[in-house]
Amino acid sequence: MAMEELMHITSCRKCGEPKVITAAVSKGKRGRHGEVLIKLVHRCPEHGREKGTLVPLGLIEEGRHFIKENLFRCKRCGGHCDIVDTKPDGGHVIFKIRCPDHGTGKRKISQLVFDMIMDERPPHHPPPHPHDPHAPPHDPHDPHRPHPPHDPHHPRPGFCPSCGAKNPDPDSKFCAHCGAPL
Repeated sequence: MAMEELMHITSCRKCGEPKVITAAVSKGKRGRHGEVLIKLVHRCPEHGREKGTLVPLGLIEEGRHFIKENLFRCKRCGGHCDIVDTKPDGGHVIFKIRCPDHGTGKRKISQLVFDMIMDERPPHHPPPHPHDPHAPPHDPHDPHRPHPPHDPHHPRPGFCPSCGAKNPDPDSKFCAHCGAPL
């Protein structure tokens, strides 16, 4: 269901081909049922019109492989691009990509979407608890390593670092308002 809905949203109305996703950003908006919405910006390489669509985060999680496949394509020819560089930008990640025919371009995606599409776990499976004996070993110097909630050296902030919203649940890993990692 998620794949069909994503394909419908991001397909060109003229040629029917999947559009290239040029951005996936969090605008701090919520849907009717309180779900976090992500703005997907997509463009048909052949017909050129760029369009933005608000999509529930759960739909992006379900179709993350589709998002990843169409995010790393050239917006001019639709061909595969290689990632040249990534850098954090607030609650987002900026990708520099290179098309063999058209040179470099940039993509901006929410850190939350980045974590989803670059992760190989099946949807709706949280990361293993840091004290899980079956969990893979963690690099203690990895800045993205989850910290246990009781770790006194890494207290959870009371407010979201991205949007400033109060964090009502001290054990949550993502902001309930904008979806940014806490």
